[in-house]
Amino acid sequence: MKTDCALFDENTICGAASSGLSLGSIVLFPLQFERLSFAVSFDLHYNPLNSNAKSCLTQMSKMIDASCRQGIANDGGSSITSSCSLDWSGAYYNIPILVGLRYTLPFQNGMSAFAEGNIGYNLRLLSPIRFTERASCLYRGQYISLKMKETISYATKGAVAFRMGVGICFTEKLSLSAFYYYLGKGDVFSTLSTDDGESQPSKQNFQLGTLTPMVITLKLGYNF
Repeated sequence: MKTDCALFDENTICGAASSGLSLGSIVLFPLQFERLSFAVSFDLHYNPLNSNAKSCLTQMSKMIDASCRQGIANDGGSSITSSCSLDWSGAYYNIPILVGLRYTLPFQNGMSAFAEGNIGYNLRLLSPIRFTERASCLYRGQYISLKMKETISYATKGAVAFRMGVGICFTEKLSLSAFYYYLGKGDVFSTLSTDDGESQPSKQNFQLGTLTPMVITLKLGYNF
């Protein structure tokens, strides 16, 4: 999947996604026009983030750890242990629901080829990022254990989408096709939630820019 937006700030390339998995189904309704059918399709595209994003997250984890150590030092304490762990599956989920037309060209040997165009609505989801910071320090003669959780969550967004593609049916049951998906342009909104277990949890909202996912798929189909 190709994207054009960073998930963490507008000056990084951490929004890029890697190759993933696509599953879907389509229902065809023959029309009165010869070889033409009305198509209703539903798909689920799963794309984990690429190595650039993972590297960026590792840097964020180190920055949080360094910030924790500095905060302890500024308060007059001496850090004994400090670590920041990352709990995140890291993936895009796009769910396009589309309608359109399919034109089928039959061959004499039982095979057929088709071309299809669809338009509809895509629902985009992004996995949240969770950091857990743990530290033990010596502060004014006492050992103190600290734990803070930070979560970056992304708003679910929808946008107008379309796809177009071609394929070939080897038999009445088996087909192979290639499709290009434009999954819509939308703003990326995130919320940073912080909870140290003692004070009132806080939340900050951010707008990070725009995201325009585009997907190319190779589909192996089975016709029921």
